[in-house]
Amino acid sequence: MRISYRGDPISMVLSKKAHKLVLRGGLEAALLLLYGAPQFIIGRSVQDVEYFRLICSSLVTTAACLTTTNAGVLAFVHCVFHIYSNASGPWSAWMDTIFLIARLVSFERLLSVILFPRVSYEARLRDNTVKLKRFFHLHDPSRVGEAESLLLEYIGNEPLLFHQLRQKRPSY
Repeated sequence: MRISYRGDPISMVLSKKAHKLVLRGGLEAALLLLYGAPQFIIGRSVQDVEYFRLICSSLVTTAACLTTTNAGVLAFVHCVFHIYSNASGPWSAWMDTIFLIARLVSFERLLSVILFPRVSYEARLRDNTVKLKRFFHLHDPSRVGEAESLLLEYIGNEPLLFHQLRQKRPSY
């Protein structure tokens, strides 16, 4: 997250990427609060609260599974927590609290899968290739052609490559 200042430190401006992350994080916190304490919004009835949580869980699980196929196990775990917390049995109050916390954590993980999806390796390679070609085009046009092969040498260590190139940049 990059924070830049314009003039005085009071007028702090976040970069676009940081602004999007802050907005997504705020949305995640609001939805988690809505899931965790809906009785303050929709009413005091336990059936209404559990029905609301079931609807939220269904919507978020569907969206998470549409976002990535890796959300299936997480969705299953959340579903199991939801079923066991609603099962009638001799649960004590602290056991209900543990199930609620487990449901909140699994719901938050599902939300984070939706709001903060992982970037695929191919997409990251394309972005880094464009950045490296732009860098070489600006500083050393004769090396533009070797950008992709250089990235393949530093597979998984692209930040190290960019750091080394920034260190060598004044010599161009």
